[in-house]
Order: sequence, then C-alpha cells, then structure tokens
Amino acid sequence: MKKIIISASRRTDIPAYYADWFFERLKKGFTFYSNPYSNKPIYVNLRPNYVQAFVFWTRNPYPLFKYLDYIDDVYNSSHYMHITINGQPKEFEIRNPKTDFVIKYVEKLAYRYGKHYVQWRYDPIILSSLINELYIYDKFEELAKKLSLIVNKCITSFVDFYNKTKKNLYTLYRNNNIQFYDPNRDKKIKIIKNLQDIAKNYKLNL
Repeated sequence: MKKIIISASRRTDIPAYYADWFFERLKKGFTFYSNPYSNKPIYVNLRPNYVQAFVFWTRNPYPLFKYLDYIDDVYNSSHYMHITINGQPKEFEIRNPKTDFVIKYVEKLAYRYGKHYVQWRYDPIILSSLINELYIYDKFEELAKKLSLIVNKCITSFVDFYNKTKKNLYTLYRNNNIQFYDPNRDKKIKIIKNLQDIAKNYKLNL
C-alpha cells in the first residue's frame, strides 16, 4: 500500500487557525478538500496506515501544540514544519504574532524534535517604499542570530505577483500609500548572495 505525505497546508494556515478542526479530522480518519480548478471535493484518507508524514506550514505553531502528543503517538512523530518568520512592518503583518513569540515556540519544537525539525522561511521578499534592501539584510541578520541556535536551514523567495497577490498589495498601496517594486534578475541575485553571506556567518544553510 502506497502511503502519502499530507501538506497542511500552503493554501491556508491550518496550525494557526484550524488546529482544532485538524485534530477532529485526524480522529475521524478522513477529510475533503476542493479541487482548485473544478471545485469538486477530493477525499483524503488520514488513517495512520495511509499517511507517510505531515508537512505543516504556518506563521504561528502555538495552537497545534496541544495536539502534538496525539500526532506523535498515532503517527509516530512523522512530521515537520515550515514556519515563516519575516519581521516585516506591521502594515504587512496585521494578523501575525510577534516574532519573539513565534521564536519561543520554534525553540520548544527544536528542544522536542531537534534542530532539523523546523524549516525557517524568510519569505516572501518584498521590495517597497517601506522595505528596502538594507531593511531586508538587517532583519534577516537579526532573526538569523536568534534562529541559528535552533534551526539548520532557511528558505527564501521573492514575491510572485499573482493576481491575488496584486490585489492584496493594491490594498496596502491604497490604505498606506506603499509603492512596490519587482527587482530585475541581477538585483535578485545580489540580494540572495548577500543573504547567503549572512547565513554562512551563522552556520545556516540558505
């Protein structure tokens, strides 16, 4: 029998906002999600003998903590987390918890599972009239200094200007008069090289 890996979830932040729902679905042993193109429901078997592992994506792991014992016992601790910590200005992170709050729980996860468990995401990189290159480097180093003690790897990317992204950024522009820029390839390479130099100083894989 072929087991599957469950991504929970890049569409929405299940650990932060739907941890209780997720736990109930685990106990039921199945769930459905909508096909993004046809909108038809797709069945997902969540019984332990069908699940290889879970990959959690979140900006706030705290609400899932009360269910970790259950997940570990039933699914043999087969899971890890992508946790986004950017430390962007409040205009960009209206509903996100404070960085120190999240780092505290990353530390708890590292103590419980090891430094390999959390994949720190410093993304997306967004250049704007509020966030310039210097801000990106300074904030990355500030976070790297703290997180390098409890994680091994950081993943980063530049914002993709999808239609939904453009709509959200336009709202920020309209409400806060923030201008956004899409850097060219050379600028992106320069930024990534500088971030990589910082990461190496803290023995982080970028």
